[in-house]
Amino acid sequence: MDLSNAVIKTVVPAKTLNTTNHNVIVIQNLLNTSKEEYEEGVKDGKIISMIEYQDGTAFIDRAYSMFNNTKSIANDNRQEISELFSNLTQSTQQQKNPMKLIMIYQAI
Repeated sequence: MDLSNAVIKTVVPAKTLNTTNHNVIVIQNLLNTSKEEYEEGVKDGKIISMIEYQDGTAFIDRAYSMFNNTKSIANDNRQEISELFSNLTQSTQQQKNPMKLIMIYQAI
């Protein structure tokens, strides 16, 4: 995580880093990548590729952390979005069918 943060600070201009728009785009990209990784890692309620499953859940965790650290995102709907992240995390821990998670991904 520290190495990732160091690379980001090196590559992304300070003026852009941590702006609401930038963070929203990064969160969306993290969730899209999470969805793809999770779909490759879980089938029929079972983990078929541990690495892909772990990647999928790690991208969710990173997106949720970024959401929590960006206080200016969706002030009116923060609780709802937080609950969606919680549902997504719980669903992935239960290895639910990736197709059943699409609505949660789309809602966030």
